[in-house]
Amino acid sequence: MEDGTILSWKSTSKTSFSEEATSLKGHKGSLLSLIVGAKKLFSGSIDHTIRVCDLESLDCKHVLNGHTGDVTSVMCWDQYLLCGSLDKMINVWGATKSGNIEEVYKHDVDDAVVAFCGMHDEEEKPILLCSYKDNGVCLYDLPSQVFF
Repeated sequence: MEDGTILSWKSTSKTSFSEEATSLKGHKGSLLSLIVGAKKLFSGSIDHTIRVCDLESLDCKHVLNGHTGDVTSVMCWDQYLLCGSLDKMINVWGATKSGNIEEVYKHDVDDAVVAFCGMHDEEEKPILLCSYKDNGVCLYDLPSQVFF
């Protein structure tokens, strides 16, 4: 929502979804991106943060501060979280053995990131498609070009 609230409905045995939504609060501005992966909900916002919520408890476990612009895209890839922003950065986060999430790589790009899409090419190599504010699209080999 524009106020930074995420609404979540749990499925029940009687109906597809419960009638009452659970509100997840914490972002200080509009949500721009959401993704579910690794039993977590990742959300990016105009408040420049990524929040990481446990899917079972819906508790916020981490707030990631690595951008200076709106976080427009979040994507899970293997054990990594990729985040794109209007600050012209792609940040890559990884979980540590202690359960924390740390930034493992930053990649400068030529324009503000609008959206990500991950896929495999015809040779089954993983690639990242990244669209930019100038309407351009760039393809990156994963993990070689983005990770280290």
